[in-house]
Amino acid sequence: QGCRQVLNERAFLPCIGAERDCAMLPGSRRVYQQRGRLAAPAVAATALTAALFLAALHVVAFAPSRPGRGGGGGAVARAAAVGMQDQGGMLAELKLEGEAKAWAEKHFVDERAMLAKAPFKIPPAQLIIMAKRFLAWNRGFAGAAGDMLAENFEFVGPVVGPLPRQKYLDQIKGFDFYSVFPDANFEMYDFRVDPFEPNRVWFTSRGHGTNSGTSDSPLFKKATGKSYVNPPQACSVRFNDDGTVNQYTIGYVMDRRVGNTGGLGGLYGILWAVGKAFPFPEARPHQPSLRMRFFNKIGDIVATSNARRVESKPPRK
Repeated sequence: QGCRQVLNERAFLPCIGAERDCAMLPGSRRVYQQRGRLAAPAVAATALTAALFLAALHVVAFAPSRPGRGGGGGAVARAAAVGMQDQGGMLAELKLEGEAKAWAEKHFVDERAMLAKAPFKIPPAQLIIMAKRFLAWNRGFAGAAGDMLAENFEFVGPVVGPLPRQKYLDQIKGFDFYSVFPDANFEMYDFRVDPFEPNRVWFTSRGHGTNSGTSDSPLFKKATGKSYVNPPQACSVRFNDDGTVNQYTIGYVMDRRVGNTGGLGGLYGILWAVGKAFPFPEARPHQPSLRMRFFNKIGDIVATSNARRVESKPPRK
């Protein structure tokens, strides 16, 4: 299950040097060709409460071996192992001069230097493998399989949470996402360690699937036969020093114009796409309020007036 969910980035970006765990299946390639974009992971969630639903959007991954904890030969070497470039090398590639170079030196983060200053006990490359194993063992859920879920664990989504460990586990019991969406393809890519939080692995996820199955939940008694395509969503897994997971964040949409979920992340987006949306604003596509539309109109008028005033000024000699 995990292997078919992992996006093989080399299939799309031949210049990528990092090794990937699994090959992309033909079914995934077909979706990409049809959509003209990467369409990947999805969500897993429960069907009884709003918290339950958002609590289950995620991604599943696969890694071939259990990592060790500790060691690794220094933060800079460990950063290089996962493709982090030092600022000097980056600036050399950009070939900038003057103000542009000064701006780049100030605003582009030197990831290697930051990891060297605040190294985490577990090397970045191993941390990424651990995050993938955690996801694969739990089929996208932040579950107890693999014995990696910390006692201080919290689940956090754009709307739901933070949910403490036991409350989260109670809410995801009894719902099988794959029985409702049998062809769901959870794909993720761009796993990287955060230089600001070296115990945190970020990744991007997309997803697609079809509501061709049913469940005991009243919401899924009847299949609609409709499909969803998720927008790219930012997700993360954060670790304690002992290698247990203390936080899982999912569903933060990066481009609401992608896919057919109305710009929604998590299961709310999936439900919208397949025609089973909840009847409250948080579960529906964003609609600007009357006040926001009013202020935007005033802003347009002011901006147009300022532009005309600038254009009417005679050029300086």
